[in-house]
Amino acid sequence: MKPVFIFAYGSNLDEAQMQARCASAQMECRAVLPHHGLVFGGFSQRWGGAVANAVPEQGGQVEGVLYRIEAADLRCLDRHEGHPFAYERVQMEVVDRSGARRPAHVYVQPGEGFEACSPPAGYLRVLWLAYQRLGFDVRALVVAAGLVG
Repeated sequence: MKPVFIFAYGSNLDEAQMQARCASAQMECRAVLPHHGLVFGGFSQRWGGAVANAVPEQGGQVEGVLYRIEAADLRCLDRHEGHPFAYERVQMEVVDRSGARRPAHVYVQPGEGFEACSPPAGYLRVLWLAYQRLGFDVRALVVAAGLVG
């Protein structure tokens, strides 16, 4: 079976969490989602507040990682992400570190009625640690979380 590629930019940046959700998950590489910005919004029962979302933003980019999973694990990941209600799974093009454009599934919150707000501390901590471990620019995380103007 052909593998499926997932672009993760929220709590699934935590490789242990991703592998707990999808046993077949293998981190492929770092990548960015061009022409998008990181924001927090919606409400996650698990985290008790707002979670990451990628919204269209001219000139922006969201840093993340590309995972390879078995197609059979996609339904399991859909359940964890609340697809199609909390997040919609859409096919987008990400750019890996070598500059190659790669098709990937990306989970984004539905645009209708979306309101940005600050994430809970526990959720933000997971992302903060992942950003540091992966060498991402934490300024984007700080701005999106509303910690600076």
